[in-house]
Amino acid sequence: MILQSVPFGGYADIMELGLFRRSKWLLLTVALVLVVLVKVAWPRIGFAVTVAFSDTRPSLLRDAQWGKPETAAAFRQRFGRGSSEARLVQRLEANHFQVDHRTHSASLKVKSLPCAEDVAVSRTAIGGTINASRAVVSEAGCL
Repeated sequence: MILQSVPFGGYADIMELGLFRRSKWLLLTVALVLVVLVKVAWPRIGFAVTVAFSDTRPSLLRDAQWGKPETAAAFRQRFGRGSSEARLVQRLEANHFQVDHRTHSASLKVKSLPCAEDVAVSRTAIGGTINASRAVVSEAGCL
């Protein structure tokens, strides 16, 4: 009987209104839950984002352990005895090292989290060919 008293199309409008109200409450609940989660977890979220976007070591030194130059196997393999000194210098400059041509050394401060690192590279060369090279990664302060 009630359906007959609603004008043509009115029943559909009432159903849409009910759907709109349910959707509004569902959306409001989801938004409230997200706000609470962000507020509670904000320190962890902020730290995770900061770590994700912090500096990283150059790829050739990813395997190096602090204070142990012998663990930089990828570096030694690529720029060991007989390698081109010019290519090493190009690679160092491309990775933002401060290269000192006079002392045949280079350094880089990696501002990473949770720990910053100092990277020091040294080499001896004869006629543009590397005779010996060494890369040392060391801890430069942690949180």
